[in-house]
Parts: sequence; C-alpha cells; structure tokens
Amino acid sequence: MVPRGIMMVRPARFGFNPQTAASNSFQNPADADVHAIACEEFDNAVQILRNHSVHVEVFQDDRTDPLPDSLFPNNWFSTTTNSEMYLYPMLAPNRRAERRESIIREIRARYGYKTLHDFSAHELQNRYLEGTGSIVYDHNQHIAFAAISPRTDKDVLLEVCEKQGYLPLVFECADRTGNPVYHTNVITGIGEKIALFCFEALTNNEDRIGIRNYFNRCEKTVVEISLQQMENFAGNVLFVEQPQHQRCLCIVSETAWNSLSGEQKSTIESFTMPVVIPVPVIEKHGGGSIRCMLAELF
Repeated sequence: MVPRGIMMVRPARFGFNPQTAASNSFQNPADADVHAIACEEFDNAVQILRNHSVHVEVFQDDRTDPLPDSLFPNNWFSTTTNSEMYLYPMLAPNRRAERRESIIREIRARYGYKTLHDFSAHELQNRYLEGTGSIVYDHNQHIAFAAISPRTDKDVLLEVCEKQGYLPLVFECADRTGNPVYHTNVITGIGEKIALFCFEALTNNEDRIGIRNYFNRCEKTVVEISLQQMENFAGNVLFVEQPQHQRCLCIVSETAWNSLSGEQKSTIESFTMPVVIPVPVIEKHGGGSIRCMLAELF
C-alpha cells in the first residue's frame, strides 16, 4: 500500500518524558532545554522529505501543558485504504492528550476517513497498543508484526487485527538488559521486497525460525541487524513507495545509517533509495527516531 501522505506534528515543548522512561531504555534525560534543537531537526526532516517528493502534512502542537512526545503521532492513530482511522490506547497519561480532536477532524475531512475505530478505552483497564509503534504491518501480506511489551497488549492487538482483517504475528523481544523492547518498530521495518530485523532481540528460538520462514515464503530480502544496531535505531525505518518515480524510499536516521555495515547499506540500496535524516537530539532524549515521527495517511 502506498500512503497518500505523511503526517508530522511539530512539538510545542519537546523534552525528556519521565512518564515513558520506565519502559523506554532508548531515551535519556536532558541537562538543558533541547526543544529549540529538536524543532530545528524536525523542520529539517520535513524539508528533506519534501525534497524527495514525499507529501508531508504538518500540524503544530498548540497545547500549553507539556506534551514532550507529541512529535511521535504514529503511536496514537493509523489509517487504512478502506477510509478508516484507528485510535489507540497509550500507556503514559501525558501522551493520551496527543489525541487532539481538532487534528482528527481535519485529517478525516481532508482524506475522507469515514469510519473511526476508537480503542482508547482500553486505557481504563491498563491495556495498551501504541499504533504503528506497537504494530509493524506487512500490508502486502496482511500481517501485523507485534512484540509484546508493557505498551503492546496481545488481546488489544487481536481486536484490532480482527477489525482490520489482518493476521497477527506475535513474539517476545528483550534488550541487552533483559527488558522487553518497548516498541516493535525499533526491532523491524518491513517493505514490499526488503525487511530489516533484529533477530538477536528475539527471546524464543521458535520465533526466530518462524519469522525467518515467513520472510523466505514472502521472498523478502532480510537485512539482519544486531542489538547494537537496533539501539542505534537501525530497525526504525519506513519504506515508502513512490509509483510516480518508480522507486521505493527507505526513510532512515543518520544515526541508524551510520551504524550499518557497507554490505548492509549496499543491500538496502539495491532495493530502495535511502533518505538519510539527522535527528540525534530527538533520538537521544525522546527515545524514538525518524520512523516514530511519521504517521502514514493512506
């Protein structure tokens, strides 16, 4: 599936989020105000994407209360080609406020999303599923990859998959300290013909075998990334097809790209055109990289 556009939210008060730190080992406290630098990285990312003919819709976070993670909108909603919009339950209370009714109304009106499926009520039962952070879709095969974590509840996943008509592919992952990896989209990025995957993070060998077999059946070339490369956001990529140019873009951060070997880069370049975007401050203090900043509008 090819998105008609990408939505991004320019933050009003970016910074370290203490409400998400316990489940996200990628984020680090900031010694000083890093908001201005993060906004520079954000604006530069938008320009780079537009320079590559990616249609980007930018919304400004206008909340006065601090929403330090508002530039990661892919966690609270997703869209489908069937004119549907999905809202998701979020773990951190200050992230739930990112689901702004004004954005939802405008996106639905502009792109014609007639049906809204709202799963956010699961927050009342402390069950969470954080959008395309928790789920990495293989849209061509109608498969939803999901690593179970405090932010990814299996029962909510099954509800969403049933509604969408996708099959869930569920597994467990851990970082080098043995804690669950907070989001699936730092473990893997999946395109039509290529995927990046951190098999080292899988805790169950049967899952390793099953996922390898899946990629083989789908005839996808897999770039295997290490735990260290995962920690540098090498799995946090988004593949965007551009049929008007007959090419596929691999949107990847500079940190992630620099962590890859020459052979890995060559494999990616044989299938895609890498779009390398520097977002080091956002990565260090927000705990998410460029893919987390991009919400697809199908």
